[in-house]
Amino acid sequence: MPQGSLNASNVDILNAVRRSASLEYKDRVPVATQANLARVVRTIRDYPVIWNEYMEALVNQIGIRIFNNYQFQNVLRPFKQGMNWGSIAMEVGSNLITADNFDQMDANPWTAQTPDMRANYYARNRADVYGMYINEELLAEASENEGQLSGYVNELFRLPNESATWDEYLLMKQVLSEYETSSGFYNIQVADITASNDKETDGKDLVEKTRAMYLKLNGFYSRKYNAEGMDSMLSDAVMLVDANVAAAIPVNVLASAFNMGETDFFGRQVVIDEWPEGLEGTQALLMDGDFFRVFDICNKSASIYNPKTDGLYSYLHCRGVYAASKQRNAVRFSTDADTEATTAVSKVASSVSVALDPAVANNAVLEPGATIQLVPTVKYSAPASTPDDANAYFVITAGTAEQAANGTLPVILPDTGTYVDRFNVLHVSEKSTYETMVITAVSTVTPTVSGNITLREVGYSAG
Repeated sequence: MPQGSLNASNVDILNAVRRSASLEYKDRVPVATQANLARVVRTIRDYPVIWNEYMEALVNQIGIRIFNNYQFQNVLRPFKQGMNWGSIAMEVGSNLITADNFDQMDANPWTAQTPDMRANYYARNRADVYGMYINEELLAEASENEGQLSGYVNELFRLPNESATWDEYLLMKQVLSEYETSSGFYNIQVADITASNDKETDGKDLVEKTRAMYLKLNGFYSRKYNAEGMDSMLSDAVMLVDANVAAAIPVNVLASAFNMGETDFFGRQVVIDEWPEGLEGTQALLMDGDFFRVFDICNKSASIYNPKTDGLYSYLHCRGVYAASKQRNAVRFSTDADTEATTAVSKVASSVSVALDPAVANNAVLEPGATIQLVPTVKYSAPASTPDDANAYFVITAGTAEQAANGTLPVILPDTGTYVDRFNVLHVSEKSTYETMVITAVSTVTPTVSGNITLREVGYSAG
């Protein structure tokens, strides 16, 4: 029998109602037994006030307990976040802090950066009500016939509850479709397993790609795989697949890809019937366990007697927030093109130049303790339309003007106190006596391509 269903005799149910009933009810209605069952029911039916109390007790006490406990097995329900005491749910996240270069001469404590924190708000988007009219004649008949009352009550509350839970499942699937439409999942292209003529090969490719992405995201920060572009790592990973893919790929194969036993993996693989509209071609979703931002705001039922129609009406109210996190990682594996299309053409640098920021006449910036911002610019000849960037590293040489003229400038060693940091800032040693310094920027992509800038001591003028 389903969880939360009523399994009791008519006598037990009638006496359970009587125990919590009013004094008037107890005075008029005797304790039920198998011998007096029909007479007890007729007594209840003959007094309208008592009958109304009996119906309301069945609905509001016994029935509602069944109603709240009996659940259609919504496979996405475990990803709900619980109750939210308001119509708006908030999600707050922050990016990692970018390190500053240590400068012992900088004594200003007020230069710390403001953390990059972001908040996303998800508003209530479900407010459903499920109404049900209770047929008194059927209820009276079921009450008089042993064994029928529990069946009637179970069926009475099964339909609205299953309707609400099924709608919840459909809404949570629709959340995925809306995320794809508004933000777009990071996508990795794979074959359609269902239509494949070589399910073994294509299935193996899907497993390898999901495993590779799982290893890349599990415990490592990235901004590429969520809509907000936040520093986020995969936690409590979940693999969402449809029934066709789940049937085509043995669970032990998927489990081994995630370094889990079959029993453990069953808890992380969630099988749905089919993908919603807008996600056609999807083979799998690898997502964070907190990707769904689904909250119940209200989940209650109540009944009311309508004297005009002489009937009892019961209503279930379901209100909630149904959304997907913009800050949690999720990767889609589908027949669509890759989000990041791979290219077979390697980048080839054509030139490198170095400038100062800000620019200084004759590049006369050298003095003990100076900090100088260098700006490398690398241009490319291939692939076509490759934008310029600063992908270069520096080699520093320094010495006298005469050495520079003779081309015999010595390379500066790291322990001299003069160096270029990772922010491309040149730090000149406090003990320096350099008249000239030549800095060479070498393309990281094409090391044979480089460019120079010659720096002079402060006060130098061409002449």
